[in-house]
Amino acid sequence: MKKRLRKKKHLGEFAVFGYSLVIHTKNDSDEPFLDSLISKVEFLRLQFGDSMSGHTIRGVIESSHTNSQVTELQLASLKSFLTSSLEVNSVYFSEPWDIYYGHEPLIN
Repeated sequence: MKKRLRKKKHLGEFAVFGYSLVIHTKNDSDEPFLDSLISKVEFLRLQFGDSMSGHTIRGVIESSHTNSQVTELQLASLKSFLTSSLEVNSVYFSEPWDIYYGHEPLIN
């Protein structure tokens, strides 16, 4: 397959990998925590698509730059932020998976 088609279809060297994330919080919809989480994600130049239900936030972390991957440094910084937050009971990250063609791993 030609390079431009691989790029258009996110295949091969253009595959986009992300991480599933589950955050269990101490409070329902804590606005200051959510604001700080969004600020941290944007500062790290990541994207976070999420859903919230009660004390649980589920989402997918991926790079905000086209044809870029989440680096170990970005991931470590986000993990450090979440584990040090007083509003978080527990945090789970999946292994990286293909956002376009993979199946999101099930994590609690």
